[in-house]
Amino acid sequence: MDRLRKLSQELGGEQPLLLFYALLQLHPELPFGPLDGAQALLFARMMDSQAGSVTLSNSVEQLFSQLVQHPDVIQLYWWQGQFAPQPDTEQAAAANPFWRCPGGTHALLYGHEEIRPLHQFLEGLGEARYQSRFAPLRKQIFKQARRREPLFLAWSELRLSEQAAEVLRELVVGCLHWNAEPTPVHLALSALSHLEPFLQTFMGKEQLDQLQCDLEEEVLGRLPRSRWQLEGLSLTRRGELLLGPESRYHEAERLLGRGRVGRWLEGEFGRLRVTFDQSVLESIEWRPD
Repeated sequence: MDRLRKLSQELGGEQPLLLFYALLQLHPELPFGPLDGAQALLFARMMDSQAGSVTLSNSVEQLFSQLVQHPDVIQLYWWQGQFAPQPDTEQAAAANPFWRCPGGTHALLYGHEEIRPLHQFLEGLGEARYQSRFAPLRKQIFKQARRREPLFLAWSELRLSEQAAEVLRELVVGCLHWNAEPTPVHLALSALSHLEPFLQTFMGKEQLDQLQCDLEEEVLGRLPRSRWQLEGLSLTRRGELLLGPESRYHEAERLLGRGRVGRWLEGEFGRLRVTFDQSVLESIEWRPD
C-alpha cells in the first residue's frame, strides 16, 4: 500500500482515478477487465476539476473493490464503452442499477439480453421525478417497441450493443462538457439521437423537438440568459428572485441543471457556483468575465 500511495502522489494526489491508475500499474493481476490502461491517466487529467479523495482500504483487493464502485472510475469504463467490473454480488449491482449497468433494468423488463439505446433512454425517463411528466411517452414506447417475456438473468450476463456503448461514451463526454455528475436523465438525452428513427414512427417533428428541449432543460437548467444580479445569498433578475436563503436543493437543481449544484458553471456573464450544506443554501459565488 505504501508503494501505491507513493505512485499516486507522484502522479498528483490520492484522487480515485489516480489511485486506480496506480493500482493498475502495480497490480495488473486484478480483474480490471478489457480496460485500456494507457487511457486511464488521460481520463484522470480530464476529470481533475471534479476530483475528490478516498480513504485507503487495508488491502489491495479491498481498495480495488472500493474504487470500481466510485463514480469517477465507473465513468472511466463508460468512456471506453464498457461497464465497470462488478466487485461484490448481484444484489449490490441491483441496488444501484444506474451506476452498475445503465439500461440493464429495462433490457431485462423488455426481454432482451443485449442493452440498447432504447433501454438507456427509458432508464432516464423512469426516474421518480418524471413518472408523471413522461408517462404518455413511456406508454407509447411500450406499445411500439419489440418486447418478449421479462428475463431473469444475472446482471453480468447482459451485453452492451455497439450503439449502447457509444451512448455511454457520449454520456461521459457530455457530462464533462456540462460539468455535471451523470444521472439517468443525462443518459436519456445522450441516447435520444440514436432513437430518432424509432420515435419518428409515432411522433412528429414538433414533438421530437419539444422532447429534446425538455431533456436539455433538465440537464442544463433554467437559468435565464439575460443579465442577473447577485446580492449576498440572493440571485435575482429584474427584481425576480431566482435563488435565495430559503431556497432548497431541488430548486437550485431545477435552475442550474441536474448534477451541477456545487460546481463552477460557465455562463454568458462569467462563472457561477451554488453550494448547499445538507438542504440549506450555503453560498452563491459569481465571477464575472
